[in-house]
Amino acid sequence: MENDHSGKEKRAGSVLRILQILFYAAFIGLWFKNHFPALKNLPVSFLWALIPLALVTAVSVGLGLRGKRLSPAVRWNRSYSVLLVILVLAAGVRIPYLMNSSALMDSDDGVSAMIAKHISEGEPAGVYFYGEVHEGTFSQHIYALSFRLLGYSVLNMKIVTLLFFLAFLSLQFALVKRFFSTGLALLSTLFFVFPIGHIVLVSLDTINSFPIMFLFCGFMLWLTVRITFEKQDRLIPVLGFLSGLMFWDHQVNVGFIVASALFLLFRFRFRLLRYMEYSLYFVLGALPVVLFEVTNDFNLFNYLFTEKKAVGVTWEKVEGMIAIIIDLLVHGSRRADFFLMLFILGGMGAIVFGAFRKRRVTRQAF
Repeated sequence: MENDHSGKEKRAGSVLRILQILFYAAFIGLWFKNHFPALKNLPVSFLWALIPLALVTAVSVGLGLRGKRLSPAVRWNRSYSVLLVILVLAAGVRIPYLMNSSALMDSDDGVSAMIAKHISEGEPAGVYFYGEVHEGTFSQHIYALSFRLLGYSVLNMKIVTLLFFLAFLSLQFALVKRFFSTGLALLSTLFFVFPIGHIVLVSLDTINSFPIMFLFCGFMLWLTVRITFEKQDRLIPVLGFLSGLMFWDHQVNVGFIVASALFLLFRFRFRLLRYMEYSLYFVLGALPVVLFEVTNDFNLFNYLFTEKKAVGVTWEKVEGMIAIIIDLLVHGSRRADFFLMLFILGGMGAIVFGAFRKRRVTRQAF
C-alpha cells in the first residue's frame, strides 16, 4: 500500500511539473508577445496562463510540504549575531547616500527606471533594454513590482538594490563559512561594508543591478555545491532554470554559468539524462531570449559573435579583458603582471590539488 501511495505521489508530481512548464512557457510568450511577430496579434491575456500557473505551483508546493515538519535549518550562534551587526553597519553606512539618492542616478539609471515604470503601468514589457539586443529586463520587473507596491521614487529603487545587496552579503558569508572558516567569512563580508572605491555605487546600482546579479549568481553557486558535494540531484531543475534566468538578465553572468557547469561535469561525467534535465530548465529560464532570438533573426548571437556588431569576441578583446583585471589588482605596475599571473595560476593549482588530495584521503578513510 505504501508503495502504491508513493507511486501515485510521484505520478502526480510529474503531471504537476509538466503543467508548470507548459503554463510558464505560455505566460512568457503572452507577457512578451509584442516582441514576437507570431504572437503579437493574439487576443489572449497573459492572465490565462499566469493564474493556472499560480494554482498548479501552489498545489505542487502543498503536496511537497504535506507530512513534513518545518524546522529551522540553521541554529543561531555568535557568528550570526556578528553578521547581523555587519549588515546593520552596511545599511547604516549607505544611509547618507540614500538620503541623496538622486545624485547616484545618471541617464542609464533613468532608462532602467523608465522601463520599470512602463512595466508597472501595464505597458508591453521589453525583453531587453530599450534600443539594445542584450541585457534583459529581469531586474526592471523587480523594480516595477516595488513601484506598484510602494509608489514611484528613486529612493524606492535604491532601497530595493540595498536589500538585495544585504541578502548577497548573507549568502556570501554562508558560502565562505561552508568552505573555509567563520573568521574568514566575517572578514570578507566586512570588506563590503565600507565606502571603498566603487563598492557603494555597485551596492546601489540600478543599471546592471549588480546586487541582484550577485545574489542570484551566488545562489547558483550554492545550488552547485549542494548538487556536487551533497548529491542533491533534485535541485538540478532549480539550478538549470536559475542559470537560464541569469543568462537573460545579463550575458556577463555566463562566467558563473560556465563555472557551475564545470562542477556538474565533474559530478555526473557521462550521465546524459542529467545534462538533458539541466538543459531543459536552462532553456525555460532563458525562454525570453530563446523566443526573441528565433523570431528576430538571432540578434543577440550576431551581436556577440559577428564583426557586424560593436561587440565581437576576438583575441584582442580577451587580451584587453585580462589587462583590465591585472590593472585592477596592480594599478600602474606593469612589471608585476607576469609574477601576478603566476601567483594567481599557482593559487588556483594549489586549490585544485588540495581538493583532489582531500577527496583521495576521504575515500581511503571510508
